[in-house]
Amino acid sequence: MAEYFLKHSPLAPLGLGARVNNTTDGATVYMGERPFRQQVGLRGDISDAAFRSAIKKAVGIEPPAAAHETTGPADLSKGVRILWMSPDEWICVTHAESEKDMLGDLTAALAGQHAAVWDIAGSRTVIAVSGPDARNLLAKGCSLDLHLSVFPVGHIIAGHLALGHVEIDYVANDADGNPVLELYVHRSFAEYIWTWLEDAAQEYGVQVLAED
Repeated sequence: MAEYFLKHSPLAPLGLGARVNNTTDGATVYMGERPFRQQVGLRGDISDAAFRSAIKKAVGIEPPAAAHETTGPADLSKGVRILWMSPDEWICVTHAESEKDMLGDLTAALAGQHAAVWDIAGSRTVIAVSGPDARNLLAKGCSLDLHLSVFPVGHIIAGHLALGHVEIDYVANDADGNPVLELYVHRSFAEYIWTWLEDAAQEYGVQVLAED
């Protein structure tokens, strides 16, 4: 398992932690980093029952078979979430402080199978965007169709946001029915994507959230 105390967030230079309590009255966009999550890439044949069984044995759930779907809890403190990337590729994620060794467990469970497992935690971070205008904010820099009718809760899509590649996971709705979205961003683009989002959100008002 990766040694997370050695990790350095790509957003650390922005000093986001010092801005958490700076309330913006009437804000309708909320943003925060979700750094250091365990993230494991996974490839295999979803039609193979042995492959599905091995994944379930290792992390408690099977990977989604349908395009753009996700499986697992929205709250990663309660387990592993698996994100569909392509017909034979997924990302398994869990909380940074989880005691579960996802990489080790998956590697052991899939030993001898035609499958691949690799650690990608250091390659990207996660930016959470939520609130009444979260969808409008992303639409400013993204040509993907984000309408609820084609992008519902429990789905993930990949594309470009302001010229940077992102995976957008529609994790849940909050207590007021507003979307809670998580953007998986490559490390080299993270600071650029954050600053673009924050600038684009000025017309709505933006509140910085604590790390989770």
